[in-house]
Amino acid sequence: MSSNRSSKLVEEAVIIEPAARVFSEQEWRQLLSRNDLFNISQSRLRESLLYGIPSHLRGEIWAFLSKANRLAMQFSESVYLRLIQQEDPEIENQLVKDLHRTFPEHDMFRDTLGYGQRGLLNILRAYAAYDTEVGYCQGMGFIVGILLMHMNSEEHAFWTFVQIMFDKNWRLVFK
Repeated sequence: MSSNRSSKLVEEAVIIEPAARVFSEQEWRQLLSRNDLFNISQSRLRESLLYGIPSHLRGEIWAFLSKANRLAMQFSESVYLRLIQQEDPEIENQLVKDLHRTFPEHDMFRDTLGYGQRGLLNILRAYAAYDTEVGYCQGMGFIVGILLMHMNSEEHAFWTFVQIMFDKNWRLVFK
């Protein structure tokens, strides 16, 4: 591309400003503390999401928007703990084979049965016990891995994954 052509493209570039005022970090924090998705301006929410979520709040906002927070409140913490203790030898064999394939170069998942791989194992084992119709399928680990990278607890990542699978009907992908 000639330099004349590239400078013309730069001159024609238009920066699109958000149509509505986007949420500030303080407003995101207030939304998270209220945990009320239904009394928010949908146009302002949409613009704020398009503009970008503060990276340090990303996991909390994902749990909020997926309604995983509400789902987690319906269950005690012991539900997740009971689910991760349910071992199915066939599923365990598949999980152990697949764990090292999920983001193998990422620091969080590099160590065999380190923090990241243990989190993946727990969440995927719990999901297989929670949704016996789907169980565990290869590829789920990448979704769970992203959630673990951005969320402050395994349990929050689990309930967010459950919401994604059921509410967004991603279960069909894995059936």
